[in-house]
Amino acid sequence: MPPGARCWVALNAPWLLGYRLEKTAEFDSEPIRQGDEATVETESKPPFMSLVPPDKQGRLLLLKSELHYLQVVTDQGSSLILYNLGDAIDQLPQTSGITVHRSYWVALDAIEKLEKRGRQGEISLRNGQFVPVSRNRMAEVSRRLAELSAGSNPEPADQNQRAEGGVE
Repeated sequence: MPPGARCWVALNAPWLLGYRLEKTAEFDSEPIRQGDEATVETESKPPFMSLVPPDKQGRLLLLKSELHYLQVVTDQGSSLILYNLGDAIDQLPQTSGITVHRSYWVALDAIEKLEKRGRQGEISLRNGQFVPVSRNRMAEVSRRLAELSAGSNPEPADQNQRAEGGVE
């Protein structure tokens, strides 16, 4: 196969496999009036969630980086969108989850248990999925889960930890 054809197939593989980016309807730009509490949204969604199909939007459980794409797993299903993992994490509250591996972010309330396997670990989620925990992040994940189970309100840790470097 010629190199040009290989590049075309590589760039269009998600489209060929059936993944589609859908543009959702924009929100009305109507201002919210004081005292009109019916229009105030109780939980704001991060901007990248607008790229997830409406039938797959729900409570965020997991973000997984797949090359230039982001797999968004919610309690309503999974969707692959064209988005950067680091940018998505920056849009989330620091106390809502933790980066457990350079390719994974997990919501703290989705974690069922952490199993240690040597220096590395694995998290089992409430939806039955398993997520690897890198050895570099094992101590931080253990600490955050211990604080969560103790019921304390910990100081938000730097969930991105991208500046640490190191291979995982």
